[in-house]
Amino acid sequence: MVGEMKRLLMCLCLKEGALFWCKEMILILSKTRFRILSR
Repeated sequence: MVGEMKRLLMCLCLKEGALFWCKEMILILSKTRFRILSR
């Protein structure tokens, strides 16, 4: 499931050339992961 999400994100990033959105997604994912770990 996670692999599919990563693959979809990569396809979107490559198609749109939206590096900004890739960075935003990575930031959001890292923030949520940090919150889960801090709990």
